[in-house]
Amino acid sequence: MATSARLPLSSSISSRHNQAPEVDIFTFALQLHTNHLSGELNNLQKKSRLLLFHLQVVEKVSKSILIRFVVIRALSAIKFHIDKLQQSSSSSSSSSSSSSSDANDRIARSQEGYKN
Repeated sequence: MATSARLPLSSSISSRHNQAPEVDIFTFALQLHTNHLSGELNNLQKKSRLLLFHLQVVEKVSKSILIRFVVIRALSAIKFHIDKLQQSSSSSSSSSSSSSSDANDRIARSQEGYKN
């Protein structure tokens, strides 16, 4: 077996002047196709980096929205409990005021009884 050194695809056609023209055309076409694929690969890499950037932005925005949602839910729960406490305190104060007015009526009646 003879070992021959292969020229890289990027070598120019003029360096192969001793080969048949069909081989030169095939090598040239292969080199053009390789260059095209290399350009496509670069474009795909740029697009994938751009998509990754957009994905990171969407992730940050969704986290921000999630945090806002959790904060709003927590504030709503706090407001609900405050309203509930206010209702129970106002109902207890109204019942205590009615019981104090009942007590005041009883005291007034009993004082009238002592006066008569």
